[in-house]
Amino acid sequence: HVHFRPEMVAISGIDFSQRIARAAIRLDGRTAVTDEATPPWGAPLPLPDLGTLPGAAGGFVLEVPVQLGHATLTTAMNAVLPRTFRIERPVAGDVIVQDVRFLPAEDGLRIALNLNVEPDSTLVPGYEGLVTFDVRPTFDPAKKAVSLTNLAFTPETPVAVRRLFTLAVALGAIDDVMVVPLAAELAAMQAAVDDAVFVSDASGISRSGSIEVDIAQITADAEGLALALRATGTLDLRIGLAR
Repeated sequence: HVHFRPEMVAISGIDFSQRIARAAIRLDGRTAVTDEATPPWGAPLPLPDLGTLPGAAGGFVLEVPVQLGHATLTTAMNAVLPRTFRIERPVAGDVIVQDVRFLPAEDGLRIALNLNVEPDSTLVPGYEGLVTFDVRPTFDPAKKAVSLTNLAFTPETPVAVRRLFTLAVALGAIDDVMVVPLAAELAAMQAAVDDAVFVSDASGISRSGSIEVDIAQITADAEGLALALRATGTLDLRIGLAR
């Protein structure tokens, strides 16, 4: 369930030129994605009073904060587990992630993995149990991917396992785990926005312009992951007029 709580609504003066009315609109608020039908802040709140937005109408920048709580992240990730990852360095073998939990950390996000490490060689001991570490998520706009950096294991994780995973991260052997590509998801979101906004219908409203959807920022806080989704572009609406 996606919940949105508006906290500010403002509009600029309306500009009339060439039989077209243009206005800039700003909408700020809080968004949360949860497993519950009721929003985390309780009952729906009334819309705030309409404010005045200075400046002329033109392009827009819309940023929507989305909060993904630890429980939501845990449920979503466990839906695609268990999963087997193949590693070749520093020791060839399989890493089977059985389940995962996301927890708050002092500076970032704590991840607890219940996994099996199964080396190909019988001379190398395997491992079955819990691996817990803290990471800091960062978004790379060029690669359209989230990287989990600043890896720090908790004292409960065995020393041998810590050394193995630290070396595997340094060698890039588990980039499939530490780097989460989002290009496909952003492309699907872009297509959905384009279809919703610019597809012609029978309403008599003609729409033109361009909208680009991206992630402005991703951070970890006490509640989970906080994403800032950003849409930039222009949008012209023409009512009752031919294109």
